[in-house]
Amino acid sequence: MALKLEARAWAAAVVCCLAAILVAAAGGEADVPEGQDLTASAAATPSGSFLIGERRFSPTEAVEMGNVTITYIIHNVGDLPAFDVDLSDALLLDVAFDVPGGAEGMSFEEIPAGGKVEHAISVTVKGSGVFGDSSESAVYKPTAAKIEYASERTSETKRVQFLASVNRLFVEDAVSYRKRTDKHLIDWAGFLAVSLLLTAMPYFVAESTRTKIARSVASRSSKKGD
Repeated sequence: MALKLEARAWAAAVVCCLAAILVAAAGGEADVPEGQDLTASAAATPSGSFLIGERRFSPTEAVEMGNVTITYIIHNVGDLPAFDVDLSDALLLDVAFDVPGGAEGMSFEEIPAGGKVEHAISVTVKGSGVFGDSSESAVYKPTAAKIEYASERTSETKRVQFLASVNRLFVEDAVSYRKRTDKHLIDWAGFLAVSLLLTAMPYFVAESTRTKIARSVASRSSKKGD
Protein backbone atom coordinates (compact mmCIF):
# COMPACT_ATOMS: atom_id res chain seq x y z
CA MET A 1 0.00 0.00 0.00
CA ALA A 2 2.84 2.36 0.84
CA LEU A 3 4.51 1.57 -2.49
CA LYS A 4 1.34 2.48 -4.40
CA LEU A 5 1.06 5.81 -2.62
CA GLU A 6 4.69 6.60 -3.32
CA ALA A 7 4.27 5.78 -7.04
CA ARG A 8 1.22 8.01 -7.26
CA ALA A 9 3.15 10.85 -5.62
CA TRP A 10 5.99 10.54 -8.15
CA ALA A 11 3.52 10.50 -11.05
CA ALA A 12 1.81 13.63 -9.74
CA ALA A 13 5.15 15.38 -9.41
CA VAL A 14 6.11 14.52 -13.02
CA VAL A 15 2.76 15.82 -14.31
CA CYS A 16 3.21 19.07 -12.39
CA CYS A 17 6.72 19.57 -13.86
CA LEU A 18 5.47 18.98 -17.39
CA ALA A 19 2.64 21.43 -16.90
CA ALA A 20 5.02 24.08 -15.59
CA ILE A 21 7.30 23.63 -18.61
CA LEU A 22 4.41 23.98 -21.07
CA VAL A 23 3.14 27.12 -19.32
CA ALA A 24 6.61 28.72 -19.41
CA ALA A 25 7.04 27.89 -23.10
CA ALA A 26 3.67 29.35 -23.97
CA GLY A 27 4.42 32.53 -22.06
CA GLY A 28 7.82 33.00 -23.77
CA GLU A 29 6.45 33.09 -27.32
CA ALA A 30 6.05 36.54 -28.84
CA ASP A 31 2.76 37.20 -30.55
CA VAL A 32 3.10 38.30 -34.18
CA PRO A 33 0.52 40.93 -35.12
CA GLU A 34 -1.76 39.80 -37.89
CA GLY A 35 -0.65 41.00 -41.32
CA GLN A 36 2.95 41.81 -40.34
CA ASP A 37 5.49 40.90 -43.08
CA LEU A 38 8.52 39.46 -41.34
CA THR A 39 10.38 39.10 -44.67
CA ALA A 40 10.02 42.79 -45.39
CA SER A 41 11.29 43.65 -41.91
CA ALA A 42 14.37 41.49 -42.43
CA ALA A 43 15.10 43.19 -45.76
CA ALA A 44 14.75 46.70 -44.39
CA THR A 45 17.54 49.28 -44.39
CA PRO A 46 20.49 48.08 -42.27
CA SER A 47 20.70 49.69 -38.86
CA GLY A 48 23.62 52.09 -38.54
CA SER A 49 26.08 52.92 -41.29
CA PHE A 50 26.79 50.22 -43.85
CA LEU A 51 29.03 50.78 -46.88
CA ILE A 52 29.20 48.74 -50.06
CA GLY A 53 31.20 49.54 -53.18
CA GLU A 54 32.48 48.53 -56.57
CA ARG A 55 35.54 49.01 -58.77
CA ARG A 56 35.58 49.13 -62.56
CA PHE A 57 38.18 49.52 -65.32
CA SER A 58 37.70 51.56 -68.48
CA PRO A 59 38.63 50.41 -71.02
CA THR A 60 38.82 46.75 -70.08
CA GLU A 61 41.46 46.02 -72.75
CA ALA A 62 44.72 47.93 -73.11
CA VAL A 63 48.29 47.70 -74.39
CA GLU A 64 51.48 48.21 -72.40
CA MET A 65 52.15 51.90 -71.67
CA GLY A 66 48.49 52.68 -72.32
CA ASN A 67 46.24 54.69 -70.00
CA VAL A 68 43.37 53.16 -68.03
CA THR A 69 40.77 54.81 -65.79
CA ILE A 70 39.89 53.05 -62.52
CA THR A 71 36.60 54.17 -60.95
CA TYR A 72 35.51 53.48 -57.37
CA ILE A 73 31.88 53.92 -56.29
CA ILE A 74 30.85 53.67 -52.62
CA HIS A 75 27.24 53.58 -51.35
CA ASN A 76 26.05 54.00 -47.78
CA VAL A 77 22.96 51.77 -47.62
CA GLY A 78 22.57 52.20 -43.86
CA ASP A 79 20.40 54.67 -41.91
CA LEU A 80 23.30 56.55 -40.28
CA PRO A 81 26.31 58.37 -41.76
CA ALA A 82 29.74 56.75 -42.06
CA PHE A 83 32.77 58.73 -40.89
CA ASP A 84 36.50 58.81 -41.64
CA VAL A 85 36.20 56.60 -44.71
CA ASP A 86 39.51 55.31 -46.12
CA LEU A 87 39.68 53.71 -49.56
CA SER A 88 42.74 51.68 -50.58
CA ASP A 89 43.53 49.33 -53.44
CA ALA A 90 46.40 46.85 -53.19
CA LEU A 91 46.30 46.52 -56.99
CA LEU A 92 47.79 50.01 -57.33
CA LEU A 93 50.91 48.83 -55.50
CA ASP A 94 51.68 46.43 -58.35
CA VAL A 95 54.77 47.40 -60.33
CA ALA A 96 52.71 47.04 -63.50
CA PHE A 97 50.93 50.33 -62.71
CA ASP A 98 52.30 53.85 -62.80
CA VAL A 99 50.03 55.70 -60.38
CA PRO A 100 49.94 59.48 -59.82
CA GLY A 101 51.43 60.51 -56.49
CA GLY A 102 49.02 60.17 -53.59
CA ALA A 103 46.41 58.23 -55.55
CA GLU A 104 47.18 54.95 -53.78
CA GLY A 105 45.02 56.01 -50.83
CA MET A 106 41.83 58.08 -50.79
CA SER A 107 39.81 59.43 -47.86
CA PHE A 108 36.33 60.86 -47.31
CA GLU A 109 35.38 62.67 -44.14
CA GLU A 110 31.75 61.54 -44.18
CA ILE A 111 29.26 59.65 -46.35
CA PRO A 112 25.66 60.39 -45.29
CA ALA A 113 22.97 57.75 -44.98
CA GLY A 114 21.77 56.86 -48.46
CA GLY A 115 24.66 58.82 -49.96
CA LYS A 116 27.18 57.88 -52.64
CA VAL A 117 30.72 58.97 -53.47
CA GLU A 118 32.65 58.31 -56.66
CA HIS A 119 36.36 58.59 -57.29
CA ALA A 120 38.29 57.98 -60.54
CA ILE A 121 42.02 57.93 -61.25
CA SER A 122 43.98 57.54 -64.48
CA VAL A 123 46.94 55.15 -64.42
CA THR A 124 49.54 54.00 -66.94
CA VAL A 125 49.85 50.25 -67.39
CA LYS A 126 53.50 49.20 -67.73
CA GLY A 127 53.11 45.42 -67.73
CA SER A 128 50.95 42.85 -69.46
CA GLY A 129 48.57 40.43 -67.78
CA VAL A 130 45.09 40.15 -66.31
CA PHE A 131 44.24 42.38 -63.34
CA GLY A 132 41.29 42.49 -60.98
CA ASP A 133 39.15 39.97 -59.10
CA SER A 134 37.19 37.48 -61.19
CA SER A 135 33.50 37.87 -60.40
CA GLU A 136 32.85 34.79 -62.57
CA SER A 137 34.51 32.50 -60.05
CA ALA A 138 32.21 30.26 -58.01
CA VAL A 139 34.20 31.15 -54.89
CA TYR A 140 34.47 34.84 -55.75
CA LYS A 141 35.82 36.92 -52.91
CA PRO A 142 37.37 40.33 -53.63
CA THR A 143 40.68 40.90 -51.87
CA ALA A 144 42.24 44.04 -53.34
CA ALA A 145 40.19 47.23 -53.02
CA LYS A 146 38.72 47.87 -49.58
CA ILE A 147 37.08 50.59 -47.49
CA GLU A 148 37.50 51.19 -43.77
CA TYR A 149 35.05 53.40 -41.91
CA ALA A 150 33.76 54.33 -38.46
CA SER A 151 30.10 54.24 -37.43
CA GLU A 152 30.59 57.19 -35.07
CA ARG A 153 32.59 60.35 -35.59
CA THR A 154 34.77 59.83 -32.51
CA SER A 155 35.07 56.05 -32.78
CA GLU A 156 38.53 54.56 -33.21
CA THR A 157 37.12 51.19 -34.24
CA LYS A 158 36.61 50.76 -37.96
CA ARG A 159 34.70 48.32 -40.08
CA VAL A 160 36.30 46.82 -43.19
CA GLN A 161 34.43 46.09 -46.40
CA PHE A 162 35.91 44.91 -49.72
CA LEU A 163 34.78 46.36 -53.04
CA ALA A 164 33.34 44.09 -55.70
CA SER A 165 35.00 44.07 -59.11
CA VAL A 166 32.57 44.85 -61.91
CA ASN A 167 35.09 43.79 -64.56
CA ARG A 168 38.72 42.85 -65.11
CA LEU A 169 41.56 44.50 -67.03
CA PHE A 170 43.32 42.64 -69.85
CA VAL A 171 46.68 44.15 -70.89
CA GLU A 172 48.50 42.93 -74.02
CA ASP A 173 52.27 43.26 -74.40
CA ALA A 174 53.45 45.75 -77.02
CA VAL A 175 55.30 43.22 -79.20
CA SER A 176 52.27 40.96 -79.58
CA TYR A 177 50.08 43.95 -80.28
CA ARG A 178 52.36 45.18 -83.09
CA LYS A 179 52.51 41.74 -84.67
CA ARG A 180 48.75 41.49 -84.54
CA THR A 181 47.92 44.95 -85.87
CA ASP A 182 50.94 46.07 -87.94
CA LYS A 183 50.04 46.36 -91.63
CA HIS A 184 53.68 45.57 -92.67
CA LEU A 185 53.77 48.40 -95.23
CA ILE A 186 57.54 48.16 -95.74
CA ASP A 187 57.35 44.42 -96.31
CA TRP A 188 54.51 44.85 -98.77
CA ALA A 189 56.40 47.62 -100.64
CA GLY A 190 59.48 45.39 -101.01
CA PHE A 191 57.37 42.48 -102.19
CA LEU A 192 55.63 44.68 -104.77
CA ALA A 193 58.95 46.02 -106.09
CA VAL A 194 60.40 42.52 -106.52
CA SER A 195 57.19 41.32 -108.16
CA LEU A 196 57.25 44.20 -110.66
CA LEU A 197 60.91 43.56 -111.43
CA LEU A 198 60.33 39.86 -112.04
CA THR A 199 57.29 40.64 -114.19
CA ALA A 200 59.02 43.33 -116.27
CA MET A 201 62.29 41.47 -116.84
CA PRO A 202 60.90 38.92 -119.36
CA TYR A 203 59.24 41.77 -121.23
CA PHE A 204 62.52 43.72 -121.55
CA VAL A 205 64.40 40.58 -122.61
CA ALA A 206 61.78 39.78 -125.24
CA GLU A 207 61.72 43.38 -126.49
CA SER A 208 65.52 43.46 -126.73
CA THR A 209 65.56 40.19 -128.65
CA ARG A 210 62.88 41.41 -131.04
CA THR A 211 64.83 44.61 -131.70
CA LYS A 212 68.02 42.67 -132.45
CA ILE A 213 66.19 40.38 -134.88
CA ALA A 214 64.58 43.34 -136.62
CA ARG A 215 67.97 45.00 -137.04
CA SER A 216 69.53 41.81 -138.35
CA VAL A 217 66.74 41.35 -140.90
CA ALA A 218 67.05 44.96 -142.01
CA SER A 219 70.83 44.61 -142.36
CA ARG A 220 70.50 41.53 -144.57
CA SER A 221 67.88 43.18 -146.73
CA SER A 222 70.13 46.17 -147.32
CA LYS A 223 73.05 43.94 -148.31
CA LYS A 224 70.91 42.07 -150.86
CA GLY A 225 69.81 45.35 -152.36
CA ASP A 226 73.38 46.35 -152.93
